[in-house]
Amino acid sequence: MQLREFFRKEHVLEAIRQVAEADDVTLMVGAGSSMESGLDSWAELVSGLLRKVGQEHGLVGHDLDSYCEWTISRDGLAGAAASVKASLAHNEFKNALVEGLYKGEAEYTPGETARAVARLRVTLGGHRHEIATTNYDHLLSAALGQEVKKRGLTGQMKPVSHGHPQGSGDLFVRHLHGEVLPSGWTRGTVVLSEAEYHRLQDEGAWQEDYFSQRLAHSTCVFIGTSLTDPNLLRYIYRAGSGLDHLALFVRQQDADLYKSRSKAAAVRERTAQARWETAGVRPIHLDYYSGTAQFLAEVERLRTVGDDYEPLTERLGTWTKLMRRSVLSNLGNKFSHWQKRLNELLRDMVDGIDEHFGDTVERSPGERIGLALWTFDAVQDVLVRRASSDYLMNEPGDLHRALIGWDSQIVAVQAFCSGSLVTTPTSEESATRFNHVVGFPLYLNNDEHGRLPVGAMTLASTKSADASLLGRGLSTLRQTVA
Repeated sequence: MQLREFFRKEHVLEAIRQVAEADDVTLMVGAGSSMESGLDSWAELVSGLLRKVGQEHGLVGHDLDSYCEWTISRDGLAGAAASVKASLAHNEFKNALVEGLYKGEAEYTPGETARAVARLRVTLGGHRHEIATTNYDHLLSAALGQEVKKRGLTGQMKPVSHGHPQGSGDLFVRHLHGEVLPSGWTRGTVVLSEAEYHRLQDEGAWQEDYFSQRLAHSTCVFIGTSLTDPNLLRYIYRAGSGLDHLALFVRQQDADLYKSRSKAAAVRERTAQARWETAGVRPIHLDYYSGTAQFLAEVERLRTVGDDYEPLTERLGTWTKLMRRSVLSNLGNKFSHWQKRLNELLRDMVDGIDEHFGDTVERSPGERIGLALWTFDAVQDVLVRRASSDYLMNEPGDLHRALIGWDSQIVAVQAFCSGSLVTTPTSEESATRFNHVVGFPLYLNNDEHGRLPVGAMTLASTKSADASLLGRGLSTLRQTVA
């Protein structure tokens, strides 16, 4: 479904209004918000830990793969995690968990979803609204801290692993499953294996009481989760029905199934909707991962401007008309003028790219970098390669248009759909001399237009990922483009 069509649908606008006008909101955030920053999902984390155990027992190759697949299929992820924890000494397990979670990186940059959650939470204000998460990492707290600093606010902003109520001015991130920092320090009980999951069913577990209260007295919005966590499901079913809560589900997560089984997918959505509505949760199906952050941004926009709110569709239309008079003009002289201006701008950016990496990473000898600007055409639902640092386009017919879709091989489209940085070793969009490409989405965010998805940019190198400035400096690049 096209982006402009989705955000003009009445059930979507109704959901946006429901959250924006709620007196109490709980933003319940799952692994999706961390995965867009490069962290593993829970399944990937457990699988990685299991491989470490297998390797310590001398398994390699097919035997190692068989051990991991067999254990997870037989015991489930929580059971597999229990095997890992039982097989490793305490400190060894702790170190393996930190390494598996952060991959040796001290800093991860919050992605678009984490930042959208933080912006919405600060905009909602008051101590009755909450952020809760089953994630172990600190990215939500980092995003919240950045937003508080940006707005010059004061108050207590911290992550917690308990159910104590927020005070006036507090901004908590509740870690229901504990928190693990890159330093190895942990806060609360890390809920990873079946033992911890079963213990959370005890009447004395603060998570049980906390989330039961939030389900009963607030509008819960489930973000970045497929709602398969057994604890969340228990909380939801015990709370009873009544369409008071929302879950943002992303079709891109099951892209292959949607593509090849369209009839089955339609029935699947209808029956899944019936299931969740029976449990008191209204599902909102978004096509792409990037739609999650945009949905939250629309809630924030409505909460901020009230009756002056214009849906995303209308704001995109206004912005496009404005841009077509200048940068996006396809009229003869204007087109040529802006081609030269954009080409010069992109070449200047390429010339200065080494400064963004500082002394941490240097460009390989003979490495060339190319930069391309792609703009979003909401009417045709395409990305248009508007300008390049490599060459000038002589006429509008030279502009390359790429359909937006899950299966696109165009890095710019992949970045636009995912809402996060994407990297690939090859690209059909680039000249053959480029063999490593990095793409990232572009957003406009100001008081006049709100948050608009306006396109993407791609950086390409003539070197492979291992030798490329872009590949070796990927963590720095993530922080630069965030």
